[in-house]
Amino acid sequence: SAMRSTSSDWSMPAGIAGLLRSRLAGVDELARQVLGSAAVIDRTFDFETVWRISGRSELEAVDALDVLVSHGLVDPRAQGEPGSPTFDFSHHKIKELVYADMSPARRRVLHRRAAESMRAAGAPPASIAGHYRAGGMEREAAQLYAAAGEEVASLYANREAVQHFESALALGHPDTA
Repeated sequence: SAMRSTSSDWSMPAGIAGLLRSRLAGVDELARQVLGSAAVIDRTFDFETVWRISGRSELEAVDALDVLVSHGLVDPRAQGEPGSPTFDFSHHKIKELVYADMSPARRRVLHRRAAESMRAAGAPPASIAGHYRAGGMEREAAQLYAAAGEEVASLYANREAVQHFESALALGHPDTA
């Protein structure tokens, strides 16, 4: 069967893309859904966050992560302090491939869920805003970029503040002052 071409394939030799795709082909749909949820997080991810983004039951998410670890797609991270177990992609190209293979509609939904989950967890406004923007929720993203700008301006990080304010304005934030 012909391999689907994705936007990330140009930077990846065909042999490596094929190898990673064959590893991905070995996991079930549930594990692929949880892997897709992890791919939108774009960093080391914790169980609670990926579970909430995935929309699956808690035990389904646990089972999926077990499958992903056993197939060498995801690695558990050493736990420093007690809390939600954390994981990382065994290779950043796996994350890129999974993200690129998702439909734009699925990506938008997962980014929105990521924003809501991160907001509930008290994450920094700029990181939440990026997920709202990728999820097509520009008004929410603009408000959070403005909040991030005010936060860093109060710390006299002026260059960073200007970047956040410019992002807020570009997304239509009403307060041009």
